[in-house]
Amino acid sequence: MSRLKKILALSGAEKRTFLAALWGLPIVYLRLRLFGFKNYLSRLQRTPLATTQLEIDHLTYPTLVSRMVNAAARLLFRREACLECSIMLWSLLRRKGIEGELKIGVATTEPGLHAHAWVEIDGAAVNESAQLDERFKAFKSSLTANHKNL
Repeated sequence: MSRLKKILALSGAEKRTFLAALWGLPIVYLRLRLFGFKNYLSRLQRTPLATTQLEIDHLTYPTLVSRMVNAAARLLFRREACLECSIMLWSLLRRKGIEGELKIGVATTEPGLHAHAWVEIDGAAVNESAQLDERFKAFKSSLTANHKNL
């Protein structure tokens, strides 16, 4: 099935989320380069969590958003974009009133330095497999609404 057919086969909510990610990922990429990692995350931290609870399933919605963000990233980037994808996912979830944590860590079992970013909700990774903890050790600092020490 072609990419266009796959996109057209998405539900309305999936299409809206995919298009938001397709539009937002390049902005995240540029802002990271313009402002730098620390300054950009500081700006994001001031983004308020949506207070209006829309009729969404808080258990399945984060997975749907993650799938759409990853699909948009595969279309846009020719490299790993875990940081950009995780920031986009974190932002889209906040817009729906879902609090998550942006985690950044390093591989603990591989030679050399391998960094990775992901989003967790209630301690569970949304955009990663359950074996994430076996491969990456998260830094104590993360991006949440209440975190002030970036």
